[in-house]
Amino acid sequence: MKRSVFLIFLMMLLAVAVTGCSDVLVGYDDLPADSEKREETVTEIIPEGAIPGIVRLDVSAITPESGVIDLHGMKREEAAKKIKDLYSFSLKIVNNNPEIEEFEALLVSGNRAVSENEVEDLREFALPDILTETVDLTLDKIYSERLDDSTDHEETYSLELPGSEYAEKYASAVHDAWSMEGAFNLITAFDPENNEFIFGGGHDGYEVDEDKLRESIEAAFEDREFDREIPADCVKITVSVDALKEQYRELASYETHTTNIAVRNKNVSLAADSINGTIVQPGEEFSYNGTVGQRTKAKGYGEAGAYLNGEVVQEVGGGVCQVSTTLYNAIFRAGIKSTERTSHTFAPSYVTPGLDATVSWEGPDYKFVNNSPYPIGLFAHYENRKVRASVYGIPILPEGETWDLVSYKTATLGVPAPVIITSGKAENGSAGSIWEAYKVIYKDGEEKERIFDHKSKYVGHTPRIYANPLIPEGMSIEEYNALLAALAAQAQAQNPQ
Repeated sequence: MKRSVFLIFLMMLLAVAVTGCSDVLVGYDDLPADSEKREETVTEIIPEGAIPGIVRLDVSAITPESGVIDLHGMKREEAAKKIKDLYSFSLKIVNNNPEIEEFEALLVSGNRAVSENEVEDLREFALPDILTETVDLTLDKIYSERLDDSTDHEETYSLELPGSEYAEKYASAVHDAWSMEGAFNLITAFDPENNEFIFGGGHDGYEVDEDKLRESIEAAFEDREFDREIPADCVKITVSVDALKEQYRELASYETHTTNIAVRNKNVSLAADSINGTIVQPGEEFSYNGTVGQRTKAKGYGEAGAYLNGEVVQEVGGGVCQVSTTLYNAIFRAGIKSTERTSHTFAPSYVTPGLDATVSWEGPDYKFVNNSPYPIGLFAHYENRKVRASVYGIPILPEGETWDLVSYKTATLGVPAPVIITSGKAENGSAGSIWEAYKVIYKDGEEKERIFDHKSKYVGHTPRIYANPLIPEGMSIEEYNALLAALAAQAQAQNPQ
């Protein structure tokens, strides 16, 4: 019997040793209390990765009922789960704009990027779970500092919720995404039948109350209500949509006269029609070639005189430079900045040299940028051997100020050496020239300033003459003609009638 009791006792001791159970007294219970052989030992097994010391975490910032959590002997994953089981984070901001459907339609039609802060939904926005992020960062700090502590070390940490920066950040992000400035009616389309621009796009504005939204986010944290729906109140900003429409007018115009060549005039008319009704947005660059397109017979363009590589040739679309020149002068006088303008090879006849802007399909091009804060419209029309271009918009120049562009010849260049021909039309040729153009600024009709703008150089036309075998060697055509004139006069004097 004693042997059986002893075996049972021995098996209990082995079980204790294997399970590592704490709170078990290992010794000789049957020895007197004052026996030197009596020995009491309490052994605690701390799992690997658990905190051995006495470490506490105050989580009352999340929920007052929880108070302090003892992390002693607890692995990080266990601690994280225990804390995260205390809360559910689902804070959401709801757009309280009473006209939300109109607001959405306006933003979509304008292809507006909603926000740089990832607030993509216009009706509601789920705030990022800052609690879980804070818990993880806090535990990372605790476990990196206390894993190697001795068991008798005591420390208390506190879980601190984010400060006002969190509320400020997302109140600002929602404000930027859900607010919209009001807009005035501006030109948005062109009615070719009535040859007039159509106005639209005007609407009221909406402003999110950013201060109130920030306070509401902070209040949710203070109240420890992390599943609250927070309204984003919007204030309607009424806009007088027709205020700018009444300011639109013709800013400048220019007109040039064409030749009596029917094909050339048709080319001019087609190019003008391609430009008529064009709307150029603020900051947008206009390209003549990009707007008119390639001049082809399929589009109705015919062959007419044009300059190519310093020669006069018959080219499909010849004459369209007159439209680009006319537009350039109107644009300049409206106060709009030209970004690409090139003079012709030869001095033009339909405008003062120095005021022209040549174009060709593969370049050069004529370009300008709308430096107005509002869209501008272009009118261009050909009729009765006249081409007219005008700019329609809100005045760019200060009130009472107008611009003009004038050009002066500053040098006459020589006539190119003549070319001897055996067929074709003889031409006398012409001298080249250099011209300087100036911007003239007027204030209330009085000239205030004259500023150099650009210089243009034109080559002369090469004379084309037939060789005359009767002209003595070494004698020029002029000398020969003078000699013939003298002989004719002498014959007339000798044989008067």
